[in-house]
Amino acid sequence: MAAVEATQGSANKAVQAAEHLVERAVVAAERSLGQRIGLRGLRIVLAGLRTLWVLGVIAYFVFGIAVLVTRYYLLPNIGDWRPRIEAAATTALKAPVNIGHIEADWQRLQPRLLLRDVVLQDPAGGNALTLPQVEVVLSWTTLIALEPRMQSLTVLSPELEVHRMADRRWKVAGIIIDPQAPATDSSLADWVLAQSYISIRDARVRVIDSVVTAGAPAVTTESPSEAAGPPAAKEDVVDTTPGAPAAIMGASPTSQDKTYELTNVNLVLSHGLRAHHLALQLRPPAELAGPIDVRAEFTQPWDQPATRYSSWSG
Repeated sequence: MAAVEATQGSANKAVQAAEHLVERAVVAAERSLGQRIGLRGLRIVLAGLRTLWVLGVIAYFVFGIAVLVTRYYLLPNIGDWRPRIEAAATTALKAPVNIGHIEADWQRLQPRLLLRDVVLQDPAGGNALTLPQVEVVLSWTTLIALEPRMQSLTVLSPELEVHRMADRRWKVAGIIIDPQAPATDSSLADWVLAQSYISIRDARVRVIDSVVTAGAPAVTTESPSEAAGPPAAKEDVVDTTPGAPAAIMGASPTSQDKTYELTNVNLVLSHGLRAHHLALQLRPPAELAGPIDVRAEFTQPWDQPATRYSSWSG
């Protein structure tokens, strides 16, 4: 018993000696820092450290509350939040989005959403894109960015139609994209490039090319006399009336458009602090080419937005 008490007494003395040494070291550091930056500077530094400590405590409790709310309120009632999720997706994609079924659970310490039968509608109200299954793992950086941030976004077995129209605009899943138009809204591209990991697996893409057939004799509306005119006259012979043929207007694919089926399409986009990584694999029709595998890595400057592609290097 005496030996135990002696051991405890020695341990207490060692702890007290260590605390005394730490106090002396702190006092010496304050004196040294005060001599270098002055008393006023020392007070500013101490105030800054106290502020950081208070902010750290606040962030700790805010994060804890967010975890509790997510675990015991949001995820168990995720079905009730489906209309808000659809509205947020509609706003981001600028097209109506419907979700057939939604489930929620956890992947390690991060919430995971499993979406089934996600439908993206075109302006006419038809189904432009159907996604059988989408898996979303949310990142806690959402609390800092104040917008949805994904640790990973995985889309399984989608079927997509891409149409290059006769006026050289693109129609992707019912959304019109004009490469020649000046970029006015890059919010969607900014959001995509800000995500940590996006993966599309086992996709099938149907590519329709109307540019190839737009100038073919079979779909032209020129008369023989107009065809014999100078080239400058031909460029003006484009019927822009509502009843113009689809091959000329590029409004919808026709039987004379060139169609390609791309299968086994796999796409991965990953984002680091400054680097963007891309991996694309696909199998075009056998008469065109063999399997294609593309890998790329780009770096963006710190002081430039992600969508300013001219500043990228790689």
